Amino acid sequence: MERVDAKQTLLDSYREEWSEKAKSVKEQLERDSTQNTFLMMVVDDNLLKQEFVQKGFGSMAELLNTNLIFTTHYTGIDAIGFFSTFREQEKGEEQSLVTVIMDGQLRADIDLLNPYQSGIGVASKMLELCDKNNWNRPYFYSNSSDNFLNLQFNRTFTDTILPGLSPDADLYQVIEAMQKIKEK
Repeated sequence: MERVDAKQTLLDSYREEWSEKAKSVKEQLERDSTQNTFLMMVVDDNLLKQEFVQKGFGSMAELLNTNLIFTTHYTGIDAIGFFSTFREQEKGEEQSLVTVIMDGQLRADIDLLNPYQSGIGVASKMLELCDKNNWNRPYFYSNSSDNFLNLQFNRTFTDTILPGLSPDADLYQVIEAMQKIKEK
């Protein structure tokens, strides 16, 4: 009798969802390619905070003539799965600028041994996949309510934090940093 790996089965069930979501985001980015358009992944296990981040960044982006396409991710596994599926669909094309607004702790994952319960674990896996597959790295902005976690995140990922941002940067500064990267 063949043993079924429950985690692998669960991941396989999400792949179709990630593929459809990635395809939709890719189409939106292509449709809006003449504008200042960016993909912003919001990774947080607090749904109210996800909504707050989307509204805050969305309002500021409008003021700065920038279009943000949001994806929200409740777990680290979901964020990693979507990101890798999105990048796979961009093969052979110019890769989009991706900014990840990352919470410090993701408690929604049930498995206590899951390394993707921290923003650092999720970001590390995303960067590992980028290096392995020769993908452009995403830029990160740590958005934990715990300042120590923000500081720890920023010290760990100095080369992938949006350039020129201090740990207490405001929404305007984050979007402005994204625009400067795209201009290069």
